[in-house]
Amino acid sequence: MAINKLTDLQCNAAKPHSSTYKLSDGGSLYLVIHHNGGKYWRLRFGWWRPDDDRNPKKKQRELALGTYPAVTLRQAREGAAKAKQHLAAGRDPVVEFQKEKAKRRDQLVATFRSEAKIWWDKRVEKGKWTPKHSEHIWRSFERHIFPHIGDRSVTDIPSPDILRILEGLSGQMPIRMHQRVFAVFRSAKTRGKIKDNPAEIDTDELVTPQKGEFAYLEFKDVPEYLRKLDADTCSPQLRIACKMLVHTFLRRNELRLVMWAHVDWEEKLLHLPGHVMKNKRDFEVPLTPEVIDLLDELAPMTGDSPFLFPHRDSPNTKPMGDSSMALVLNRIGYRGLATLHGFRKTASTTLNNAGYHKDAIERQLDHVDVSVRGVYNKAQYMEHRRVAMEAWSNAIITGEIVKRKGGDAET
Repeated sequence: MAINKLTDLQCNAAKPHSSTYKLSDGGSLYLVIHHNGGKYWRLRFGWWRPDDDRNPKKKQRELALGTYPAVTLRQAREGAAKAKQHLAAGRDPVVEFQKEKAKRRDQLVATFRSEAKIWWDKRVEKGKWTPKHSEHIWRSFERHIFPHIGDRSVTDIPSPDILRILEGLSGQMPIRMHQRVFAVFRSAKTRGKIKDNPAEIDTDELVTPQKGEFAYLEFKDVPEYLRKLDADTCSPQLRIACKMLVHTFLRRNELRLVMWAHVDWEEKLLHLPGHVMKNKRDFEVPLTPEVIDLLDELAPMTGDSPFLFPHRDSPNTKPMGDSSMALVLNRIGYRGLATLHGFRKTASTTLNNAGYHKDAIERQLDHVDVSVRGVYNKAQYMEHRRVAMEAWSNAIITGEIVKRKGGDAET
């Protein structure tokens, strides 16, 4: 049987599919790729377990050797070789590896860093987080907590020290890091490393500034933004994406995930599945004549890709980058003056002031109404939304919004 068939490049490049699959390195060593992107080393082996003395049976078992890339290909092979040595000596590799892990853990000084690693490992192994989120959690410890108390024993970290660290952080980070630090100490307490949790502090002491509004343009400034956009040197596809964002009220992470399969040309709708939307529910967007024109212009450019706006280097598997539209916005002079999300506020404010159906506007923004009325009101207001969207698309091009309830046009 061939062994050492995998390369680090193959392991790194392996992408998640809709279902779990395996890459074999030979010798019963596999890299298992889960649908959420997690990559796990597994060794399959046969282990004799007698059901009775006369009829022993060999059962297939699996040994977990860690996650990739934390455990490299070379380290996985070394672990597999060690497991096979245990097998040859008649020892169960699973039991032996558990003994070794417990021994190493007992030998460790219970520093905050080591306890954080134990807490983090458990959640990674149980698939509590996506790989991307698990990396984000660990980096937050490395950046904000470990420089201060990472190498200190968990028995020697008083509450005032934790409070001082958290007070030095900004925005929402004090609350988020308190939750994570608290969880690490709770894990250490559960395992008998400490008697009390020093992170049991008064979180009212952690002052977090109120989150500011997204910067946005006044309606009168939107046509000038579109003119500057037309004059920019970005690609035609990216220019169309920036325009569609303004026309449709979609959030940027929603727009970049839209696929050609979502476009209903006959009904002039986008049928967006829940996984595309922030609120994780299916959503429909009426397509105005101006947006249809943009799609007609875009189709010859990206129609061969699943995505309306594909990634330049991986057009068949990835949408365009998360920051692409924001870079254009900043380059043409709107850094600090406007945000992509702010166009939603501009549209909402303008249409509400012009007398368009308020519930239809909220529905088009995909806002969640948690009131009693919102729970029972499942109306889509599609006709009202079409009217409002067409008025908005026309307005940002002409510079005039036609009032719905009489009166002169706003300019």
